[in-house]
Amino acid sequence: MKPRKLAQSVLIIPILCCLFAVNDLNAVSAIPVDIIFKQPDGSTFTARLKGDEWFNWVETDDKRVIVRNSASGFYEYAVITRKDGIESLSPSGIIVSKYNSKSSLESLQIEPITSTDLKRMARQAQEKKRQYPTTDVE
Repeated sequence: MKPRKLAQSVLIIPILCCLFAVNDLNAVSAIPVDIIFKQPDGSTFTARLKGDEWFNWVETDDKRVIVRNSASGFYEYAVITRKDGIESLSPSGIIVSKYNSKSSLESLQIEPITSTDLKRMARQAQEKKRQYPTTDVE
């Protein structure tokens, strides 16, 4: 191989490695606009998408995190559940309504999910994404 081509090859490999490493850091943020969500019973409420492409959630006007219950189709206030050491957002059974007030949610004992909680869960999601399956080699 000619010395010039060897030098070009030696330069290209580290540049490509840097590009692929930086690509992992560039997550796209959720669109910051109010969205009208429609429940299966026809009722509506306004909320915003939050987070990025790796970890995201929906937040109501009063900063409460909500998730869609896949069984019923309704959006419900979220609670944090833990399975195998990993925290995730799960439906609470309390359906989101534009008539829900902060005091009624507090009386139902739904703990608000804080930004610290969400950051911790985002870190866990990133760590889980980076884990690769391993095989035992003998």
